[in-house]
Order: sequence, then structure tokens, then C-alpha cells
Amino acid sequence: MMLEKLFSEPTNFYVFIGEEWKLKQIYIEQIAANLHAVRRSVDTVLEACKLARTARLFARTRTVYVVAEDNSFITDARAWAALDAFENDVLILILTKLDNRLKFAKTWKSQIFDFDSVAAGELVVQCQQRFDISDRVAKSVLDICGDLGQTLFELDKVFRAYDVESLSSDDIERAVKSGLIYLPPQDAIFKFTDALLVGDRAGAFELCSECQRFGTHALQLLSVVYTNARNILQVQTSGSAVARSTGLSTWQIKHAKEKCGVYSADHLVDLLELVMDICDKIKQGQLAENIAVDYLIIKFMLEV
Repeated sequence: MMLEKLFSEPTNFYVFIGEEWKLKQIYIEQIAANLHAVRRSVDTVLEACKLARTARLFARTRTVYVVAEDNSFITDARAWAALDAFENDVLILILTKLDNRLKFAKTWKSQIFDFDSVAAGELVVQCQQRFDISDRVAKSVLDICGDLGQTLFELDKVFRAYDVESLSSDDIERAVKSGLIYLPPQDAIFKFTDALLVGDRAGAFELCSECQRFGTHALQLLSVVYTNARNILQVQTSGSAVARSTGLSTWQIKHAKEKCGVYSADHLVDLLELVMDICDKIKQGQLAENIAVDYLIIKFMLEV
């Protein structure tokens, strides 16, 4: 498995490429845990280098710096020397795509981990580490959802709805037919999601109340928010060949492009993680479902 290779050859600099967002986050968390380090997201590699150099002067916890889509660093070979700042810390550069013909790709080949080439079996294992499901069920939901993050989100939703310890293929088929997985959203849900993702706080609160009046379940709203935020993140970080690099439909790309740039890639990643965290809190009884979406708005929109 790729994770085993990653830890068998530890380094202070990693390049994670590909579209499998959730798996990247899992690897980052495991690297930080293995090093007993804290994780910190910054905008550029050079900013991370400056922070790492300053930190040398103080005795403190190691840091894993995470930088997303710093294309200027990739094309400036003179800037690569700054990586010597990471004597005690770690830098992880996240890219959606990387042209193998570039000098950067050839120079740092041993540090590059391609998440698009991850075997399906590894994604199945990640699902089974969190849920009691067979290979067949895991592969089925992965095929339906298209990526690990959405798969884990939908599996959690189905387990919670059915209140079972294990899921069968019949359970998944029933969940799809009933709309529990990918339930088509009502107009108010679309409008709420749009308001949230364009930074319209007042509109988000108002439309949240409207959805609640119509009896929309919080998990249904959260599922749509997750999907749309993920689409925006993919389009915003994919460069010019959007359709080829994301696999999204023309309509999905058009809808996502309208909201690109409102939030940074880091803020969109924070939103995806927040949605997952809220769903987990609902499942564990730590957060009431009737206030979950209001909590999302406050936590995300008022703290950005």
C-alpha cells in the first residue's frame, strides 16, 4: 500500500497529487500523528519556509506544514533551495495535477505520491477501517459516490438511518432507491447551498429556516453542501482542463465556476472537514440535528 511506502521512506518534503481529497487528509493526519506534530495550513511554500526557519530558534512541537496548489513554487527552480528550512518540520505540497515533463516532477520524483494511482483495494480498506462492511458493499458505494470522502459521508448517513452494526448489498440498494443516498434536493436546498458557498450569511440563515419548515433533514442538507463544496474545490484547483481533470459534467462545472474564488482552497477543505465533523457529532449524540445546520453556518461563515 502507498501509505506503507510513505512511512518506510520518511522525508521532510512530500508532494501529494491527485483528486482523492479525503485520502490525502487521512495521510496528512497519520504523518502528523506519527511525528507527534501539529498540522498548520499556509498559503505558499515560501511562507512555510519562513515560519520553519523562525521556529528553529525556539524549542517547540514539530509542525507539518500543508500548502495547496502553489504553482509559482513549482516553476521557480531557484526557490527550491528554501526547502532546507525543514530540518525538524515537514512540508506537504498538495497538487491536483502535475505534468511529469516538468523539471520539478523529475527533481522530486521520489517524494511524489500520486493519489490517482491508488488501488481500489486501498480505498476499500479505508472504508472497512471505519465501518463493518464487506468488500462488495464498499466497492458498490465507492462506485456510486466516486471518491472516498463522499463514500464515508454516505456510509455514515446510512448506518445512522438504519441503526445497524453492518450493511448488506440489499441495504445499499434500498438506500439508493429511497433517496437516502443522493436524495434529489428541493429548490430551497439548492438556494441554501448557493448562499452558503457565495458568502451570503443572511440568505443562508433565512434559507436554512425555510428548509427546516419544509421538514428537510439536516443530513440531507449537509450531503448537498459537501458535494457542492467538493465540486468547487475540484474546479478551483484543476487548471484549464477542468472536465478531464475532475470528471464533472458540464452543468456541474458551470455551477461550480460561478462560485470559484469566493473562498480559498484551504477554506473549502475546512468546510468539508467541518461537515464531516458535524455528521459525526450528530451520530454520537453530541449535537442535536435540529441545530446542526445553524451550527455549520455560524462555525464556517462567521469564522472565515
